[in-house]
Amino acid sequence: MLRGASLYGLSQPRFLDWLIVWTYILVVITVITLLIFTIRAFIIGLRDNPKRAIGGFIAFLSLVAMLFIMWALGSGEILHIPGYDGNHNVPFWLRISDMWIFSIYAMIIINILAIIFVPLFAKRK
Repeated sequence: MLRGASLYGLSQPRFLDWLIVWTYILVVITVITLLIFTIRAFIIGLRDNPKRAIGGFIAFLSLVAMLFIMWALGSGEILHIPGYDGNHNVPFWLRISDMWIFSIYAMIIINILAIIFVPLFAKRK
């Protein structure tokens, strides 16, 4: 398909492919940086305060477990999208999309519960 051409009366952006590649590059850089700083903080934390470092590691493992559970809950059913001929309408990518959506829902619920219950437990101490 020609970039800038019309499909179903909608214009196609010219540099969309470059924008998507740039977004992928930024996400990869962000994830690598996050992992480096997390590992560094864990190693330094083990030396200074092992109990706190283990708590942070458990939080990280909980996040990974949540993502895996949300991926398992996702649907891999192929979508019938008129006019879409892309290669992302496969079970793996559909489950990844569901994983992110479900994870956002879970994190919103966790944050709301934390806003409600953390002050109640803080007053008891």
